[in-house]
Amino acid sequence: MVNLNFLAILIKKELGQVRRDKSVLVIAFLLPVILVLIYGFALRMDVKPVKIAIVSDQKSAIERDVASGFLGSKYFDTRVTPDLGAAKEAFENHEIHGILRLDSDFAKNFAKGKAIAQLTLNGSQAQLAQLAHSYAQGVISGVLENRAKNNSNLTATQTPQISLNSRLWFNEANESSWFLVSGQYVGIVTLVCIFIGCIVISREWDRGTMASLAATSASALEIVFAKVLIYYALGLCSLLVTIVAGEALLAIPIRGSVSMLLITLAQYELEMICLGALISAICKNQFLAQEYALIIGFLPTVLLSGMLFDLRALPLAVQIVGYALPATYAVEALRVCFLSGDGSGIIALNFVIQALWTAFFFAFAVWRVKKDSK
Repeated sequence: MVNLNFLAILIKKELGQVRRDKSVLVIAFLLPVILVLIYGFALRMDVKPVKIAIVSDQKSAIERDVASGFLGSKYFDTRVTPDLGAAKEAFENHEIHGILRLDSDFAKNFAKGKAIAQLTLNGSQAQLAQLAHSYAQGVISGVLENRAKNNSNLTATQTPQISLNSRLWFNEANESSWFLVSGQYVGIVTLVCIFIGCIVISREWDRGTMASLAATSASALEIVFAKVLIYYALGLCSLLVTIVAGEALLAIPIRGSVSMLLITLAQYELEMICLGALISAICKNQFLAQEYALIIGFLPTVLLSGMLFDLRALPLAVQIVGYALPATYAVEALRVCFLSGDGSGIIALNFVIQALWTAFFFAFAVWRVKKDSK
C-alpha cells in the first residue's frame, strides 16, 4: 500500500528539484515546439503490395484486361467486385488502400478514346498513395501496350487511351505534413517523455541521494510512483503545448474523436515516462541513461514504427521487430484519430498494448529500485 504522507513528501521533493533544475522545463516545453517546426516544415516525403478493390462488372474485354493487369501485378493485392458499397465499406475500415472504379460506360468510352478510370486512395498514408498512383499508371500502360501488340492493325499510338484520375480520401488537401506530423506526434512524445523519465532515478545515484532515500521508510513503489506522477503531470502539460503548437502552425484536421486522441497520447506518454524510469533505474547515470533512451526508445520509434517508412516495404525480420514496438500501434491510432476517423478497433487495440507495456515498465522499474537500494 502507498503511504500518503511519504508520497506527499516525495512529491514536494520532486517539485523542488524541478524548480532548481530548469533544463527539464526546456525539454518539456521548448523541445516540442522545435520538433513540431522541424517535422512540419523541414520534412517533406512525397510500398508493396497495395491492397486495392476494382469495382467493375467485367462485361467487356477491356475491363477484364484491366482487372487481369492488376491481378497479375506484384505491386497490388487485388480484389474485384461489382459492389461499390462493399468496396467503400472495406476502404473506410482500412481493409484496402484504394478503389479503382470502372463505370458502366467504361467500354463504350474506351472505344471513343476517352475512357476514365477513377482511383480513390487513402491520403492518410501519403507515401503509399503516391506510389499506388504510379503503380496503377504503370499497370494500365502495360495493359494498353499488350492490347496494341495483340492487335496487329493498331500501333501503340493508335490504341485508345485510358485516363487515370486520382483522388485522396482522409487527406484531400494532399498535404504531406498532415500525414507526417500526425505520426510524428508519437516521435515527439517519445523523445520528450523518455528523456524526462530517464533522469528521475539516475539523478539520485549521480547526486548520492539514493542511499538517503533508501534509508527512509519510503518503499521502492512510493519512490518510483512519486517520480512518475510528477513527471507525468509535467509531460501532460508538454503534450498540450505540442498539440496546440501543431494545430496552430499546421492546422492538421482532427476527424476522429478528440477525447480518444488525447487518451491515446496520454496513455502512450505514461508508457514512455515509465520506460524512461526503467532505463534510469538500470543505468544509474544520467548521461548513460540519456544515450540508452535515444537508442532504445527514440530511434526505433522513428525508423521502425511506420512513422516514416512503410513497414510492408521492409524485410520480414525488420517487420517483426517493428510490429513488436508499441509505437507502431500508437502511430496507426493517431493517424486514425487525425485523418480518417472511426477505427475504434485500432484505437482499442493500441490502448490495450500500451497499458500492458506501461504496467511492465513500471513494475520492472520498481523491482530494480527495490533490488539496488537493499
